[in-house]
Amino acid sequence: MGEGNMSENTGFYQVHSYGDRLKPGDSLKIEHTLSFIREQADISALVPLPISELERRRADSVNIEKVIFDQLRAAVSKWEEQAALTLLLDKAIDYVRVPVKPVY
Repeated sequence: MGEGNMSENTGFYQVHSYGDRLKPGDSLKIEHTLSFIREQADISALVPLPISELERRRADSVNIEKVIFDQLRAAVSKWEEQAALTLLLDKAIDYVRVPVKPVY
């Protein structure tokens, strides 16, 4: 389950995703990067601000990113628990599917 390398234009930045995928009971992959699109960006409301204000706002934004990242990691931990159950069920299914040889 997943998609190949994709790009999405969202205004002044572009999101690149690199094959987000889920292999139930095995692995998940989520990788995204951003690219700045200078021609579509409007920083006119920001450039008059003092550098200290811009740096403060950036620090606030970074802190919010960290909170979101921690939430994603918590969600990954939940996935790990669920994927472990899927893996256990897969192994039980594999075991049950093995034909029993008659004993003579």
